[in-house]
Amino acid sequence: MNHQGHSGDPRMWDPDATEVLPPTPDAYPPPLEPTRTLPRIEDAPPPGRPATRGQKRGGPPKGVLVAVAIAACAAAGLGIGALLGGGDGDRGGDGDRRGDVVAARQSTAVATPAPAEPPPSPTPSTGATEPPPVPTGQYVLLDPATGRAADVEAASVNDAAPVIAWERHGQPNQQWFLDDLGDGHVQIKAAHSGLCLQGTDPLGPGAVVVQRPCTGTDAQRWQPTASADAAGHTFALKDHGLVLGTAGPENGAPLQLQAPDPANPRGWTLQPVP
Repeated sequence: MNHQGHSGDPRMWDPDATEVLPPTPDAYPPPLEPTRTLPRIEDAPPPGRPATRGQKRGGPPKGVLVAVAIAACAAAGLGIGALLGGGDGDRGGDGDRRGDVVAARQSTAVATPAPAEPPPSPTPSTGATEPPPVPTGQYVLLDPATGRAADVEAASVNDAAPVIAWERHGQPNQQWFLDDLGDGHVQIKAAHSGLCLQGTDPLGPGAVVVQRPCTGTDAQRWQPTASADAAGHTFALKDHGLVLGTAGPENGAPLQLQAPDPANPRGWTLQPVP
């Protein structure tokens, strides 16, 4: 059954129909001639981009590649120009800082290295500047040549009482305190009077030695030096080089200042007082 509600195409069929209509011959186009050549089917270009003759499928056009290369070269040229011309701008800009860095590197490369500083001088040892140790304590001073002791005459406690050589008896007027003055010198103080040995003026060879109040003057500063065998000490007056000795071997010979005799030093044996 043919329904007129359709478009009139005899090829259409109604699913409700119970009979298929035969096709009409005029509804199909005439067959192509057997000698006609079919047109070549070209590869379809990508969507949104026109096809270019000779273009490889999937690759960008040569024109695009050339444009990208030119843009990259231009950007590189601008960067190099900015680096080279940065030093001519404001001193506070980046170009100026880059120029300063380049100049600093160049100056570092040609700078002459500074000479090495000399090593510091060795510090002298403390022992080299300190005076040698001096004997301190309470002693009897004996002349080793005669065995006589330094004695305050008549055990006097008076100022300027003479000091003589006398037989050893070990009483307080023959006992002496050696006090360290801290500069390698000592005071020689009489135990019975508290007065100190001192040469009389004018100080020189032959000047007698007496006891005087202890003042710490150079006339009372004696430098003790041990003998080679350490059995005795010489006592030299500060800044004069004169040594303590006796005027003779007899009892009562005064003590006096004498010129030193290296061949026969006038030493004193120190006997400790118990």
